[in-house]
Amino acid sequence: MSSQQEALSILQQFIADEEADLAGRGGGSFWPSNWHRITPLEGKAETLLDAAAHERFCLHYLRRTHVPPAMSDAALPRVLDTYRQWLPRAQQGDAGAKPHVLAFLLGFDARGVLPGALKDQKTLQARRKLLTHLGNFSHLPGMRAKPKGFQPFLPLAGHILQVLQHTSYRQDSASVDAPYHAFTDLRFWGMVYIVLMTPALRETLLADLMNGHPELPRRDEVLGILNEFVQAVLPNCAAEETGFLALAAKLDEHQRSRAAQTESAALARQLQLPFGENEAWNITINAPLRGHDRWYSPPYMQLVMQPDPDFDWRLLLDTGKQRYSVNSGDTLQNDGKLPPLAKLADVPQWLAQVKASHGLDFDFHQGRIACGRKRAMAKTIRQWIDGGA
Repeated sequence: MSSQQEALSILQQFIADEEADLAGRGGGSFWPSNWHRITPLEGKAETLLDAAAHERFCLHYLRRTHVPPAMSDAALPRVLDTYRQWLPRAQQGDAGAKPHVLAFLLGFDARGVLPGALKDQKTLQARRKLLTHLGNFSHLPGMRAKPKGFQPFLPLAGHILQVLQHTSYRQDSASVDAPYHAFTDLRFWGMVYIVLMTPALRETLLADLMNGHPELPRRDEVLGILNEFVQAVLPNCAAEETGFLALAAKLDEHQRSRAAQTESAALARQLQLPFGENEAWNITINAPLRGHDRWYSPPYMQLVMQPDPDFDWRLLLDTGKQRYSVNSGDTLQNDGKLPPLAKLADVPQWLAQVKASHGLDFDFHQGRIACGRKRAMAKTIRQWIDGGA
């Protein structure tokens, strides 16, 4: 089989498998095992396949990679028609489709057409380039630490703001009453960062999110992350940007107030830990079960706390045979039917209770307490959790 025949066979198998997946007849297994053979062929697919097959390839490539493949300007209109037919499925979350990503790439969705509707391959390539750049990040702090890398994409800011407004700043397609909603999507926050870097647009975005969209899922968490990005661009704001600066100060004060009301902040005040009023801190306590010396693996317990209103405190108890996990009072796992832990301040009493009821005794003198540079406070924390404070 020639290399061209082999390439054609790979593309045909991919299309057939994805068609079955889309129709609910199984399928969807060819891509995970062969993506490394398919992606190098994206630019060749148009010449290897007939027009109808190429349209289906472009659809399934978008479903799997969340970006359209490279194609000629001549092919673009018919491929866009194929995408339009798929949009109702995309709106239901088919293949993990993200509303802001699709609207950004295509300039339209099932709800309507934006001024930046895609019309040529050059525009598509510029938008693909941004998504590729955002794909290089694995977390939000890393994104904020490299603002220079976003400078080439600032000309896209106007289109991005229209997209975010059009999609109501949503990061997924789940219904409002769904049990889970995305709020840390890297592509969404990369787009927000670009708008915030643009002086003429950032006040509009900030006012939108602060004063509107009360139905936005995970709104408190979204505003918390937004504040971190706003703080990142503040050093480059001009004094004349009074509207933006006033909103930024209001948002930051709101987040500080929320942080001060956390159980972690209350405990720090109770123990008189020497943290600054607006200091971001983290305390992690690990302790092995008595008789063991490994504080970092089962059997052990871990308690993490920080004055973050969206991630206040978390306790994990893992004996190797059973796990108990609680996040800010919400029990996530309880294999051993341990008594529930509702409040951070109750941890010492809870540990005494599980020692009496289940024989689980943790040795904090063999454990580790990490509290940043303020290591002297480890003694105070150990006394508290060991029941001596």
